Amino acid sequence: MLNLVDEHTRECLLVRPERRWSSAKVIEALADVARRRFISSPAVHGSTAIARASTRKPRDEFLNGEIFYSLKEVLVLAE
Repeated sequence: MLNLVDEHTRECLLVRPERRWSSAKVIEALADVARRRFISSPAVHGSTAIARASTRKPRDEFLNGEIFYSLKEVLVLAE
């Protein structure tokens, strides 16, 4: 699961589960967030534009306590 959190506002920018994450998929996800969030808003700059990948909290609260039977189930629960 890829979690992107804005370090300045602590806003969750992306939660995307995948069976396997390749570097190309990570780059694509980051580019999607950048296009959607930062490029469309010219006032955003500096530390607001810095996102951190992967926090511990979703793993502790979501992944460790569940057994998933399909990727679709994970996608629905992550939303």
